[in-house]
Amino acid sequence: MNGSVYTAEAVILALGNRAMVPPIPGLGDVLFITNEDLFSMPDRSDRMVIIGGGPIGCEMAQAFSQLGVAVTVVEGAPRLLPRDEPEASAVVTESLRRGGVDLRMGQAVTSVKPGDRDEVLVHVGDQVVVCDRLLVAVGRAPVTGDSGLEDAGVTMSDRGWIDVDDHVRTSVDGVYAAGDAIGLVQLTHAAAMMAPIAVDNALGVGMSRVRKARWRPEAMPWVTFTSPEVAHVGLTEAEASSVRGAMVAELDMSEVDRAVAVGKPEGFIKLIAAPRRGMGMVGGGRLIGATVVAERAGEMIGELALAQQTGMFTGRLAQVVHPYPSWSMAISQAASQFFTDAYGGVSVRAVGRPAGQ
Repeated sequence: MNGSVYTAEAVILALGNRAMVPPIPGLGDVLFITNEDLFSMPDRSDRMVIIGGGPIGCEMAQAFSQLGVAVTVVEGAPRLLPRDEPEASAVVTESLRRGGVDLRMGQAVTSVKPGDRDEVLVHVGDQVVVCDRLLVAVGRAPVTGDSGLEDAGVTMSDRGWIDVDDHVRTSVDGVYAAGDAIGLVQLTHAAAMMAPIAVDNALGVGMSRVRKARWRPEAMPWVTFTSPEVAHVGLTEAEASSVRGAMVAELDMSEVDRAVAVGKPEGFIKLIAAPRRGMGMVGGGRLIGATVVAERAGEMIGELALAQQTGMFTGRLAQVVHPYPSWSMAISQAASQFFTDAYGGVSVRAVGRPAGQ
């Protein structure tokens, strides 16, 4: 730093990341914004094109549409929120369309050109969408390119993310990494959890003197703050298809009295459980994944993240007494379906490999 050389027994890398800018022809010739400068816009646009139908793209599409902006979202994948359950994508898609958002899924922006009066011409296939604000929301990129880490022996991926083990150690002794530069879970609350793990393990304090603390991304909740919200933790149903004996229980939010009472019955809860070693599905097995689509999904997912973090019997979720009528009561209703169909939801079904295979 400033020509100085520092030495230390332990180093923690917290370099963060930046908005990814895709190599779209003409993008460098027009003014565009990312989530980093989105909230510094001096005035409201009338027409906005958003490249990317992930969490940021969906959140901003809905927000600006509600402010009266004509919004078009272009997503290369065949559906919005491609990392979430397809049913969650369908609910958000319907919500955005109902709000007037023009969705172009399975399409790509082929080029961008400046137009008249500060307009931007966005070429989507053989069509041109005209806007006065272009938001690029296609993900994040590491900022490790000129850091010199590779010269120091730190192993990185082809895209520049820092490789770490489950103790957030890099390939160099005494060097740890935390936060978005790892690329595993690029969320503020994930970085907040990684930081103390890196500090404790690097300094050998607390319980890490006996056993290194572990970073568990599989128990980290994700939330997309649309209306309704989409929250998930652990595996999706598709990912759980390779888990021996995995089972799924679903509950539609129209079966939840709070959702009906406030006129927000859109959404569902999906719980994925797997056999416990030596015990099978006794007690409902263990939770390995969950998705909540509801108006308060971001508040509800914490209970499910705790269940996954602690390896809780899924049946314990069914036993929790929630106040009536609350949004969180839907969790115990959904978990109860591993034992009864009293709430009228979708029957429990197998998704993983049969237990004997």
